[in-house]
Amino acid sequence: MRRTNKRKTLLICVMLAFVLVFSTVCYAATIEATYNNIKVSVDGEIVTPRDANGNVVEPFIYNGTTYLPVRAVSSMLGNDVSWDNATKTVNINSSDALIDALNEFWILHTVIESVEGSSTLAMNIYTSPTLQTSAQIDSVLSAVSKRQAALADIRSYANLSYPDIKSGYEQCEKMLDATYDNLKAFKNGQRDYDSIKSERENTSEIFKLKAKNGNIIFNLFQQINK
Repeated sequence: MRRTNKRKTLLICVMLAFVLVFSTVCYAATIEATYNNIKVSVDGEIVTPRDANGNVVEPFIYNGTTYLPVRAVSSMLGNDVSWDNATKTVNINSSDALIDALNEFWILHTVIESVEGSSTLAMNIYTSPTLQTSAQIDSVLSAVSKRQAALADIRSYANLSYPDIKSGYEQCEKMLDATYDNLKAFKNGQRDYDSIKSERENTSEIFKLKAKNGNIIFNLFQQINK
C-alpha cells in the first residue's frame, strides 16, 4: 500500500500529572498526522532515520509542523542522545561538548589523585614511628597546604555547570581539609587514634570518588568513540 499523501490517525496517550492527593490522570487524544514520504538530507546526502534498535522511523507532519525523530537526527549529526526518565528530559550532547566534559573530568581525576596522595602521606606518618617527628609531620603538613592552595586555584577555572564536577571538587576540598586537620591534631597529640580512624574513613571516601569519576571518564570515552 502506498503511503504518499496518506493521512493516518495516531492515538497518543498524554500523561498529565496533577499534584492532587498524589493522583495521576491519563487522557487520550486523537490527532491526525500526515505521512508524505518525507526525506531527510544531511550535508546533501539523503539518510534514513532509524531508532535505537535500527528500525526505520518516518517523519510526519502535524498542524503544519514537521516532526523528526530526535535520536535519529541527532545521531546523524554526530551528537549523543540520552533519555533521563527521572526528569523526563532528552539530553543531546555534541561531540565538542563531550570532549569538553572529558577534559573537565580528567582534570578532576588528577586532583583526586593528589588528594589520595596526601592521605597516603598522612597514613605513612600514623603507621611509621620513625616518621613521627615534628620535622616529618611539618613537611607533610606543608605539602598538604600547598595542595589545598592548588585545588582552590584549579577549581576557580573549572566548569562547575557539570553537577558531578562541582560536587567532586567540593568533596576533594573537604577530604583534603580533613587530612590536614587530622595530621595537625596528631602532631599536637590531641587525638592519636581518632586521627588514624578518621583518615582511614577519608581514604575510603577518596576511593569511592575516584571510582565514580573513573566510570564517568570511561563512559565519555565510549560516547566520543561511537
